[in-house]
Amino acid sequence: MWRNWKRLYAESVHIRITSYFLLILLPLVAMNLYAQNKSQLILKEQAMERTKGVMQSAMQFIDTTLMNVEELSDLVVTDSTLNRHLDAADGELMPMDILNFQAAATELIHFRTMNRTLSQTMIFHTPSSILLSDSGYSRLNDRQNEDWVRETVRSNGSPWYYIPVENQFTSLGNKDLIQNTEVITLMRLMTQSEHLREPSIFMASIRKEYLYGLIGRLADPGQGTIYLFTPDGRLAVGTPGSTPPSDWDLQGGDFGTIREGEQSLMMVKVVSTSSGWSLLMLQPQNSIFEKSNQLRNQTYVITAISLAIAVIVAWFLYRGISFPLRKLIRGMKEIRLGRLDVRIEHKRSDEFGYMMGTFNEMMDQQRFLIRDIYDKELRIIQTELKLLQSQINPHFLYNTLDSIYSSAILVGADQIGEMVLNLSKFFRISIGKGKEVFTMEETVVHLGYYINVQQLRFKGRLQVDIRVDNAVRSCMLLKLILQPLVENAIVHGLEQKSGKGQLNIEAYPEQERLHIRITDNGSGITPERLLFIQKELGAIESTDIKMLRHDVKELFGLRNVKTRLILYYGDQAELHIDSVEQQGTVVLVTIPLSSCADPIGGK
Repeated sequence: MWRNWKRLYAESVHIRITSYFLLILLPLVAMNLYAQNKSQLILKEQAMERTKGVMQSAMQFIDTTLMNVEELSDLVVTDSTLNRHLDAADGELMPMDILNFQAAATELIHFRTMNRTLSQTMIFHTPSSILLSDSGYSRLNDRQNEDWVRETVRSNGSPWYYIPVENQFTSLGNKDLIQNTEVITLMRLMTQSEHLREPSIFMASIRKEYLYGLIGRLADPGQGTIYLFTPDGRLAVGTPGSTPPSDWDLQGGDFGTIREGEQSLMMVKVVSTSSGWSLLMLQPQNSIFEKSNQLRNQTYVITAISLAIAVIVAWFLYRGISFPLRKLIRGMKEIRLGRLDVRIEHKRSDEFGYMMGTFNEMMDQQRFLIRDIYDKELRIIQTELKLLQSQINPHFLYNTLDSIYSSAILVGADQIGEMVLNLSKFFRISIGKGKEVFTMEETVVHLGYYINVQQLRFKGRLQVDIRVDNAVRSCMLLKLILQPLVENAIVHGLEQKSGKGQLNIEAYPEQERLHIRITDNGSGITPERLLFIQKELGAIESTDIKMLRHDVKELFGLRNVKTRLILYYGDQAELHIDSVEQQGTVVLVTIPLSSCADPIGGK
């Protein structure tokens, strides 16, 4: 997709102009969106801070309420009269015990009137299983092993709050005073004589409705929810019909965000430092950002309108530019089709008018130049024709060499005849027109003609060993690549050596490449000269190949070979030379096998 966009951008002025207009608008749009998001974050932070402040005030009021209840419980559990009435009774109740319980119930009424937040005050006399309340007394059988009794005993006199999870009913169908889900109950042990093994339990109930009345107004009706938790994380009271999220504890933080379905909720948590109770409120973020979202939507509409206007303006601007450009393009297409008499008619006086007028003038000059160049080319062709007619016909050279060979055989000069015959065959392939590439097998046969001439000249001092792997015999090789290298090995290496010379030519495949190695045991190359040769050959690259200069007197053959290798086979074709003075020289030509398989000859 990006590639297609780049192509359209490069080929279409309309796309470029539209892109420029959009680039002008994009920073403004981005800045606007950034400001919108930033304002929403600030609004959210301020809303959280305000909500936290209100919740802290409510939490202080709840702390005061709970503290008053706990202070009242201190008075009750330490009241000597109550404890004396309770101490006097045991499992078997006597008439005097009944009177004492009635007196204790009267005392409970007095204590409840001291705190209007309490809905009920009770004492459970554990030895007799009698529950005393400000409304009388009743027997609770088999309650000694219930969880609230065990937890109260475990608290060892410290107050704690019991929160029933389900309602229970008495035999008369009334709600149980303790197992009542509409209240939470403070429980603690009475301070009685140490000889009692089962102390009584004081209980003070607070209606959940009262506690919710202290916090329920903090949440938006119908949208927000609020919950009150005990220090150990139990839900005391919350918005009716709702359930707090499982991950409400925010890991010690005050703010957070949670997602319920498609709705995002803001969570604010306040923890009392004195009681440990905590408040949690959940508020939909949409209700907080309702007005800012309206402004954001309006901004989106304005942005969309601005972008549409930019596209429309770009279109009209493009039409004003493209009309004269299309005229110019149409004229250029006519020229490409060979219609040189094309002219662009216009009445414009702006820059495009200047361009079209210049185009017409250029065409007038073009017609004149074409006629002039045509005349010059015609004269050059006539001159070259005369020059070609004066050149020696290559067939004359071949026929002459064949005549010399026949004459040498007739007079008995067999060695001269063989030399002339090999030379004739070599020249027929080397300077003859037609094929430019040969198989490796044909190349070796052609090279053999040249080697035969040299062996006759050396008179037995030149030994040649040619080995071609069967896998590369059909590989295509450019004409006259190996002959200059073999000639260098003989003329500059073996000819200067006393005694017999050895020339080895190998062709084999290795790592997807054709390797041709030419080795001689001649006089070798000095280190300085070898470094110069390697540097000069390394400077020849396909990206900077110029026509081979005939005025270069050094390394002409090697330069020719390296240049032709790169031109035909690309940069992967290589020519390496290594030599040790007075020991010999190794020349290695490597060509990709994929290029050698091409009958055209690589690149």
